[in-house]
Amino acid sequence: MKHAKTGTLKALLALLLTALLLTACPNPAGPTETTVTLLDIPGVTAPVTGAEAANSAIDTEQYTGTVSWGTLVSRSFEASTEYTAIIELTAKEGYTFKGITADSFSVAGATITNKANPGTVLASFPATAAVPISTLAIPGITVPAFGASPVRAIDADQYSGTITWSPEVPEGDSFAASTVYTATITLTAKTGYTTTGMAADSFTVAGSSSVSHAANSGVITAEFAAT
Repeated sequence: MKHAKTGTLKALLALLLTALLLTACPNPAGPTETTVTLLDIPGVTAPVTGAEAANSAIDTEQYTGTVSWGTLVSRSFEASTEYTAIIELTAKEGYTFKGITADSFSVAGATITNKANPGTVLASFPATAAVPISTLAIPGITVPAFGASPVRAIDADQYSGTITWSPEVPEGDSFAASTVYTATITLTAKTGYTTTGMAADSFTVAGSSSVSHAANSGVITAEFAAT
């Protein structure tokens, strides 16, 4: 009988100790983490031509992050260029990126690349807009003169161009005497530049008597006095 009572006492003590341990440590495995659900990453601004390409920070209730543009930090975005933002995320306490599938984040205006269970997200943006041509004095065109050869092509920092003459001057021939010539200049904008947004008749040609072109056009007509 004495041994039975001793065994019962030990069993009760063991149960009491277990209860105390469970009360002190209700979750011995540690706190659980919730998979991040805020997949629309805020605070990433699409590149704009001429704007500063500086680093920025992200702060949400589930994670923080930094946004960088690689070698472009402290420089300006160039025209007609595609840029990719490098977004480094850090989950806040109680949250995890585990369970997030590939390419599931989103950034307004961008195409996203992220691996499963990510910490790094890449946001690729469409090319920035070109800027209107600002070199308005078309270089390299000489005034027609009797016996001189006509200029047929020009090259500037923002565009190149071809020139046709009326009356026509065949290849290898020169300007005739006492003739009024008109040059039709067709410009091709170089990377980063465009004629879109340009006002009509904004180009000039040295030595011409009149210059005309439509708005947003790279086809310019320049008339010269008679040779």
